[in-house]
Amino acid sequence: PGEKILELGCGWGAMLKRIHEHTGAKANLYGITLSKERARYNNQHHGFQVDFDNFITRDYPREEYDAIYSIGAWEHVRRTEIPQLLEKLYGALKPGGRLVQHFFGPLGGGMIAGVAASQIYFPGSMGAPLLYHRNFPAAAGFRIEHCSLHDYRPTLRAWYDNLNAHRDRALELVDVKTFNRYMTFFPASWRYFEDGSGAVMRWVLRKP
Repeated sequence: PGEKILELGCGWGAMLKRIHEHTGAKANLYGITLSKERARYNNQHHGFQVDFDNFITRDYPREEYDAIYSIGAWEHVRRTEIPQLLEKLYGALKPGGRLVQHFFGPLGGGMIAGVAASQIYFPGSMGAPLLYHRNFPAAAGFRIEHCSLHDYRPTLRAWYDNLNAHRDRALELVDVKTFNRYMTFFPASWRYFEDGSGAVMRWVLRKP
């Protein structure tokens, strides 16, 4: 409670709601989204201060936040944008502040199939390999406090099974093409992680 927290790519505000439930503080919770609808929804229904903006190109105030985090948004930061963005976020954090990143990406290079599939489901996104991410936090001034890899397969399997179990209801909401798109995406993604091509990465960086 009392910490000023910013989420990069906050979606519909699920994680901001979770933080609010644990801290009881809403005035210090901020978000950024590229969706006008989500910005409007958060501001109207949750009361969070959410801006419609691009967190990559955005200018940040100096030493404003105690913590900045992203969940499933760092995948959309291009390799050439990572160093500059880390420098901006470092400047936006107060001394002792944390930057927490939770995202998936390749464990190595040269995965043509993975790159091709990503353009089908996430056009314009091309995740940087794990070793590439290791190079820049220290250069921006951060201290790496935590780095771990996690298994995304159980999540993908649960989503696939639930969607398949509610097929009739899903087809009342969307057309067959959209339904088939997700029924293809989940097993294709599962195979990506099953083959060891990628993993969910979690980083905790601290500004000294």
